[in-house]
Amino acid sequence: MPENLRVLVVDDMATTRELMFQTLDVLGVRQVRTVCDGNAALAALAKDAADLVISDLHMPDMDGIELYRRIKQDEGLNGTQFVLATSDNALASLPEGYRLGGHRMLRKPYTPQTLLQCLEDAAARKASPAPDRKAADSDA
Repeated sequence: MPENLRVLVVDDMATTRELMFQTLDVLGVRQVRTVCDGNAALAALAKDAADLVISDLHMPDMDGIELYRRIKQDEGLNGTQFVLATSDNALASLPEGYRLGGHRMLRKPYTPQTLLQCLEDAAARKASPAPDRKAADSDA
C-alpha cells in the first residue's frame, strides 16, 4: 500500500515541495521528507533510506538525472524507486538506462491521481523487486 512507503521529495522550489508534501498527505502517505537539492537528498538517504524518491529534473548544482545516477551507484540504495518530475517534455533526453529501468516521469502540474499511480507502482515494485533492475540501470 502507498501509505507504507517512505518518500523523499527533492525540489529546489519550496512551494513545490510543500504542495507535494500536502498531496502525499492527502493520499495517505505518512513518511515523507523534503529536501531542497540533490546533495541534501544524498545526505538524507545516507541517514535513512527511502522507498521512493520524487525529484525535480532541473535543479542547480545537481540535476535529477545526476541524483538518479548517484543513487543507483550506491548498492545500499539500489532498490530505491525514482520518479523524475518536470514541467517540460524531457522524456527524449533521458538516458536509456533510466527508461529501461522502468522508472517514471511525473509531468508538472500533476494530478493527485497521477501521483497516486506513481505511488502504487513504487509499492508494487517494493513488494516484488525486479532481479535484473541493476543491469538495466547500468546504462544510466
